[in-house]
Amino acid sequence: MKFCISAIILVIIAKYSYGQVASDTILKPSIMSVNHHFDLSAAFNDKTLLTSLMWNHHIGIGKKAKFKITYGVRVSNFYSKDVIYTSAPSKYWLKGNLSDTLSISAPQVNNLTLLIGFRYSIGRFDIGFNIDGIGVSYGGQKEAEFTKNNTKTKQDTEVSQLTALLIGANDRGMLKSELYVAYHIFEDIYVRIGISDIFTEYKTPLGISDTNGNDRFRAETKLFVAGISYCPKHIFK
Repeated sequence: MKFCISAIILVIIAKYSYGQVASDTILKPSIMSVNHHFDLSAAFNDKTLLTSLMWNHHIGIGKKAKFKITYGVRVSNFYSKDVIYTSAPSKYWLKGNLSDTLSISAPQVNNLTLLIGFRYSIGRFDIGFNIDGIGVSYGGQKEAEFTKNNTKTKQDTEVSQLTALLIGANDRGMLKSELYVAYHIFEDIYVRIGISDIFTEYKTPLGISDTNGNDRFRAETKLFVAGISYCPKHIFK
């Protein structure tokens, strides 16, 4: 599989004049007390590319708001080659002889999800984590090689549409998580690097496997991730 990766260079040069809030002013809880971030990232290894566009809110906790709760929306696109998928239900996931396999030469999965997470600020640096919560996945049908008891057959597969964070092997669909360190180049622009863990999932016609009718198959991929974020502080002013 050949990948055509377009390098996207974001250059944002701007100057802002901020008014100073009087010390005796009490900010009422409102959308203005939330940081709004737009983020573009790419996660990859030698045979996989995962691009994501994210919009999220960081709500500061405490007087200095160093700890922040994150929630938002993310769109992701997963491309890879020669991926082995194994039986997804928790009673079969990574259980050796109990698990059947699907081999897909060029899987491609997209999803739209709500995400949750947190971050902690230390000077110009942030340490953060986020994970998809619930959403929908989509993509075209793929031909796969189904293997059971050393017997191989060709099968048509489709992307599992439901995405849901249900903890561990109970998860469903395509789920992305990130653990990262960010550095603020400017007050409103930061770059980040980290690691990303991604589940993708395909479904087969019922009945091809005798493991109680299982039709879901999952693959886990670990990637290096890099991104850039922009925080338009006065977007709701």
